[in-house]
Amino acid sequence: MEGEAAEVVVDAEEAAELEPIYSALADRGAPRRRGNIGCSGSKKSEFCYLCNYVDTPDASGTLLKDHILTLVDQGKELHFIAKAVQAIYDNELREFSVWEKEGGKTIVEKPEWKTSSIVRHLLMSSEFEVIFEAYQSQVFKSMIVRQAERVVDMDSGSVDEGAAKALMTTMRNFDEHKSRMRLLGNKRRRVDTKQDLG
Repeated sequence: MEGEAAEVVVDAEEAAELEPIYSALADRGAPRRRGNIGCSGSKKSEFCYLCNYVDTPDASGTLLKDHILTLVDQGKELHFIAKAVQAIYDNELREFSVWEKEGGKTIVEKPEWKTSSIVRHLLMSSEFEVIFEAYQSQVFKSMIVRQAERVVDMDSGSVDEGAAKALMTTMRNFDEHKSRMRLLGNKRRRVDTKQDLG
């Protein structure tokens, strides 16, 4: 019938099975192939010191967090911070750490804290939002550098308009991102100042 939208038929075998990008629901029905890309403390197969000792009265976790934020303030990149955290854990904390794996069914003494696990915690935990913001900036910078390397036609020497447009769009988006981050940084500083005065 004229004016009606055409019916779209999708072959069930061709339709992709989709999962949540981030699920907040405890009961998700059928088992998922992938869990949330959250902190490794939510993964039964990996140990995370910051997750396992977050509620302990021991000051070591707090001191570790303070050291992480100091490295962030110094402008250190994510993997440098992760390696530094791993060194502190291995040299000072691992000896006294215990991991109650699988809900306490298995006790692991001196568990390994993998770099990949540390990176996941630093990126995805809400306590280190500033690290994710720095990661976003690194993504933009990497995109800009890589795009800038592929702008000129090697045969003619002329600028490829599509590639140049994509590069300018990425640079403009990065400028907007930096402006938002500056506003957010100013807001945080005002909050910190109020807390210090209070």
